Amino acid sequence: MKHRKFFRIFSLFLIPIMLSSCVSDGKPLAQMTFEHIQAKPVYIASYEVINDSGAVRQQGFIGDPAQSITDYFSNRFVASGSNGKLIARVSDVKIGHRVTESSNSFGAFLGVDKHDEYMVNAVITLQLYGYGDHSYQEIKVRAKRVVSISEHKSLVEREQIQMETIDHLIDDIDIEIHRIMRDEFQILQPY
Repeated sequence: MKHRKFFRIFSLFLIPIMLSSCVSDGKPLAQMTFEHIQAKPVYIASYEVINDSGAVRQQGFIGDPAQSITDYFSNRFVASGSNGKLIARVSDVKIGHRVTESSNSFGAFLGVDKHDEYMVNAVITLQLYGYGDHSYQEIKVRAKRVVSISEHKSLVEREQIQMETIDHLIDDIDIEIHRIMRDEFQILQPY
């Protein structure tokens, strides 16, 4: 009888402590920002970024690559010319997911050591109006990144790997966009 009473009293103190450890602190998840990037001048009168993809979510993937790419374009370039308009249209951004079995035959037999594989694809359409000898030019940029994350990774490690994947995808896009603006559209000064 004394043990039951002790257990009840102990439970009254232990349950609130356990539940309080499960409560979120209400802080938002980490987001990628590009405020630290110095905007590069492009020699056109107007520059606009349009996100046609909307919010792109995949269960188990923390970031929204469409929003990150849109934020990148919004902070990366600034119009500084007298004629022409450039539209950077973020479209067809997708995240694919599949679970792959262990590459170890023993692990595959036991059904352990699986990996989450995420495929992040993005299509960006650059549209240039009324600049130089052309009334309209359009070039599509496609980028793809694939990442495999072990089921043994912690939640924090998984989120870090996913954010790095979006960062590397944007790096790939940045290299190609600079080449197009410098060589094809000729609206970016060569370095």
